[in-house]
Amino acid sequence: MKFKKILGVILVGMLLISLVGCSSNQPAKEEPKKDEPKQAEGKYEDGIYFAQEKQFNEKTGWKYVVTLEVKDGKIVKADWNGAHRNGGPDKDTLSKNGKYPLVEKGGAQAPWHEQAEKAEAYLIEKQDPTAIAYKDDEGHTDDIAGVTIGVGEFFELAQEALADAK
Repeated sequence: MKFKKILGVILVGMLLISLVGCSSNQPAKEEPKKDEPKQAEGKYEDGIYFAQEKQFNEKTGWKYVVTLEVKDGKIVKADWNGAHRNGGPDKDTLSKNGKYPLVEKGGAQAPWHEQAEKAEAYLIEKQDPTAIAYKDDEGHTDDIAGVTIGVGEFFELAQEALADAK
């Protein structure tokens, strides 16, 4: 019994010595709070941000996804794409491979991927997903030259993704 008490006292003493030895006179580095982002020159915290629609569209079968990259506080890359409820290639790939006939069957001005790229470039230029005016409930706009598709989903998802970056 005496041995256990002595061993306990020795262990507690060693623990205290190790704690004192590991302490520093340097002030602790203050970590930024979660609601106070590290902002550089821009208005967003650096990182990769993602948002997706909650459900597949009942009519078209597509579910849109948006990935944004922020560096030095600014949006430097935007990717708008779609996944189909039946699987297969994503919307961007289908369009690039000529398998999404938006122009031929839909009467669009340009293939989906080209119009999506213009919407992405517009967001990067404006740095604000709310800086767009829609002319109807389907998200069509006159703000982006050469875009006839509805872009509302893209900008809404971009806004959702960037909510974590502010």
